[in-house]
Amino acid sequence: MPDPEGKYVWFTYFGQVSGTNEKLGRFDIATGEIREMQLPAEASTMQVSKDARVWVAGGGKLYQVDGRTGEYTTYTPPMRIGRTMGQGEDSAGNIWLAGDTIVKFDPRTAKFEEFEIPKVSTPAKDYERNLGNVRAEGQQEFWSRAYALAVDSKDNVWYTAYDVGHIGRLDPKTKQTRMYRVPDAIMIKGITVGP
Repeated sequence: MPDPEGKYVWFTYFGQVSGTNEKLGRFDIATGEIREMQLPAEASTMQVSKDARVWVAGGGKLYQVDGRTGEYTTYTPPMRIGRTMGQGEDSAGNIWLAGDTIVKFDPRTAKFEEFEIPKVSTPAKDYERNLGNVRAEGQQEFWSRAYALAVDSKDNVWYTAYDVGHIGRLDPKTKQTRMYRVPDAIMIKGITVGP
């Protein structure tokens, strides 16, 4: 992800030995220099905020990385955020994480808030192939986890309900979520929003 000042592009990458996202990289656009920073845990996702802070989620924690020194501040949520797969930022600077639930982090107060992902009643037709959910006879509702996340211009949080063929829209003001079925979709990974 590029920073808002247009100086750097940030990325995480797999280590040669561990095979995990163990390092954060910073590419200097003007000089071509790449700087590596060791992460405290395996990173599953990252976000560069509007104020140029770098946020990395991994190991059930959220880290704010100082791009100049490589030092990081650790934030531990009161809930298990699990393996987060997507991140976004709203207009107030809150960081949103997608995983087993949707989690909001307010950097000003260092407080976390969790939003459950609703179960759905219409799974993808090949749902039985999904090992994350075991279909019981007569099962009417199916749980999911969020894989990707994007925040729109009205601060609605859109996410993919990865393994049940749905897209969710969370309105943080009302704390209501609406689920949309994507016809013939089984697993949905990516999502983005327009202006």
